[in-house]
Amino acid sequence: MDMEPSETQMERPVPDDLVGEVRDARAELGLGRVTVAVPYAIPEKSAEALLALQEVAGIVLANENSALALRFPKRVGWLQTGGRLHRGQRQWHLPEKTAPTLLFFGTRSQISFFMGLAALRHGVFWVVLKTLVGWARRPIPILVGQRLMLAAVMNSIGLWRHVLLYFTVLRRTAHAATRIPVIGRVVSLASRRLGSRTGKKFNKIVSSLTEDGTATGDIGASFVPSRIVLANSALAWGGAERQLVNTAVGLTGEGLSDVSVLCERGNEVLDHDFFRWRLEEAAIDVSKLQHETKEFNPDSRLSRLYEFLRPFQWWAPGLADGIGYYALEFLRRRPEVVHAWQDGTCIKAGLAAAFVGVPKIVLSTRNLAPYRFNYHLPYMRSGYRALLALPNVTLLNNSEAGAADYAEWLDVPVERLRVIHNGSDFTGLGPTPREISDFRRQHGIPDGTRIVGSVFRFYNEKDPLLWVRTAARIARARPDVIFLLVGTGPMQAKLMKLADRLGIADRLFLPGTEKNIAPAYAAMDVLLLTSRFEGLPNVVIEAQALGVPVVATDAGGTRDAVLDGHTGWIEAKRNPSRLAARVLFVLDNPDWAAKARQRGPAFIRERFGIGRMIAETLDAYGLDTPDRRAPPGSGPGQATGD
Repeated sequence: MDMEPSETQMERPVPDDLVGEVRDARAELGLGRVTVAVPYAIPEKSAEALLALQEVAGIVLANENSALALRFPKRVGWLQTGGRLHRGQRQWHLPEKTAPTLLFFGTRSQISFFMGLAALRHGVFWVVLKTLVGWARRPIPILVGQRLMLAAVMNSIGLWRHVLLYFTVLRRTAHAATRIPVIGRVVSLASRRLGSRTGKKFNKIVSSLTEDGTATGDIGASFVPSRIVLANSALAWGGAERQLVNTAVGLTGEGLSDVSVLCERGNEVLDHDFFRWRLEEAAIDVSKLQHETKEFNPDSRLSRLYEFLRPFQWWAPGLADGIGYYALEFLRRRPEVVHAWQDGTCIKAGLAAAFVGVPKIVLSTRNLAPYRFNYHLPYMRSGYRALLALPNVTLLNNSEAGAADYAEWLDVPVERLRVIHNGSDFTGLGPTPREISDFRRQHGIPDGTRIVGSVFRFYNEKDPLLWVRTAARIARARPDVIFLLVGTGPMQAKLMKLADRLGIADRLFLPGTEKNIAPAYAAMDVLLLTSRFEGLPNVVIEAQALGVPVVATDAGGTRDAVLDGHTGWIEAKRNPSRLAARVLFVLDNPDWAAKARQRGPAFIRERFGIGRMIAETLDAYGLDTPDRRAPPGSGPGQATGD
């Protein structure tokens, strides 16, 4: 997926010579007159220098400049900032005088859907971008189509689902059918075929790696002992991000002082920096992947990487740029260990780390294989298989079910994946009665009511609509029960509409996301989770750690996280009546619930303590003991989630 620039990226150093860059691009691609767009602040004299060029029809600046607009009324436009790029809301005002080609000094992902449409209306058909492998020309109609696809993914509506939008029954059946072994294998086979094109390219990359140890044999970088970089797309409100933070904090707690976190995106989308506060609290360096290209050119020591990335630029530019940016970052940092999280980042950061010769590469997969989800991309299987051919690559999953599903999809022995269960620090987790009371009062939850609740993102794989249907059946049997859903997501409007139709909207509380979720957990009498797919759900672990009984569907690794019949119930049938019956059993049997509240914390601390997870992670890194330290001065340097 594209790496989105932040809103604060408007301020950055001006390139040494914009005029020279324009002339270089025109000479390299044989361009005529161009319109130049610069999506960051530049001095007025730089803008004037561009306007003085005969080959420049007009310019688009990051901010509206009234003085320039008065002097050049038909040749100056500006970007309209604000809005989220993945929603396609960012717009620009192009100058009246434009050329058929737009020279854009930004990344492809900075051009939104509506910006592309505006360019077409002004007669602009081509956009020229500065990529890691030089100047590249793209047709605006293709870019507009790509932005539509990205918007579909970000809204959790895959293209095949979009086509079936008006065939609800067929859509739901198709999604659920992958759980049937025969159909699941057919879909998995189709996923493999889709990835065959990238597979050949990735195999070529790996063969070059095995020839001389790295694809850039002349780099000769000295990697810093015990320097660890954890990479992910963002620090959003989610289970994988929660575990990344737990891992980073746990590693530093073991005395490893050179641990940092690298993200592709920042706060340009709501909650993408949700967990940053905890890393900063632990004094862990967290930074955003840099999108600079000055260090990358065909004559540099990354020349072989340049050759490999060039073919990707046309049909998978986000992948090519991601690999290149990560490669540059790892060259700067020289870590001994790169630990990437989630499928998209695993492929990009994993291949980049392999190219520059990082000694140990660890890839953390979550949940089940990606072909079951909307974010699946054809190159993922080929990328994983290519990386698994390298002896210094370790593939992790957080549940036995998830590891088995990946192994089947990748057609590798299940032993090729290591299972490290999620770990949490339960120290000081329990809130005080005052905190619980304050939480109720803050969100308008009446005293004396019993609470059935949950914590999850409102996405299809969590099946929030089944949750609401189950709640409606509980509500009919127990008028003293209210319902609490902590989270957010694109299905919230649909969820509320169904709750209103079923007559429980006035008993459903949606406080949004919470940094400190412990009071919400502790206020619940039962936690209900209705996921279609799961890895190892943090929400189930954290609720039981606080003594809250759990009722959950049998999804992925959920069964691993519940002592069925003792700390909660796992329901095999995705049926609201059966799930409601399980919840009502807990509410109607106080003696059983009291025993569950006693057993839950002990069970969770034994199986999912953070000390166990960190020890297993260090073993995966090949660090023998926590006492191995980075040299002084060598590096930069409560529970949440579903």
